[in-house]
Amino acid sequence: MDINEEANNVEVNEKKSLKELLGVGVSQKCTFEMNEEGQATKGEILIKGDKFKQSLEMMTPEGLMKVHTISDGEYFYSWNEGIEGSGTKMKIEKEEEVLEEEMLEEESSTEADINWEEKLDYKCEGVEIGDEDLALPTDIEFMDLSEMMDNLQNMIPEELQNLVPSEE
Repeated sequence: MDINEEANNVEVNEKKSLKELLGVGVSQKCTFEMNEEGQATKGEILIKGDKFKQSLEMMTPEGLMKVHTISDGEYFYSWNEGIEGSGTKMKIEKEEEVLEEEMLEEESSTEADINWEEKLDYKCEGVEIGDEDLALPTDIEFMDLSEMMDNLQNMIPEELQNLVPSEE
């Protein structure tokens, strides 16, 4: 039995973080379910090297919401199936900076944020994952949030003040 066959036959069921899953080094498909504050969430993650695709289904008061995130190792791309044709992308370092700032400010993160450290009860199995499984959709335009954040940081205070509507 070669190493690929062994990896494909291994099934792991334990609490791990996304960071730990990415560190395993084998292509795998992981699923999880959780229910927090009455909000049921199901998820699936396909992992290949430092790349992954995460699909979430969340039951909200408005109905079923499906959110997807793909990382190509350099950027995160996120989109919500309920919003046609648009999504966001952010450089991975920027996402980590935002998460660190939010943790310092003790603010809750939005559902599109990636929580690298949260341990979930993943059910994983080794699978063959092709590049097409991690491909970005061609019908979605991704707005670059990291570029937008850089532009805001480079503005002088007077320029930022002009972005805020006046109370006239």
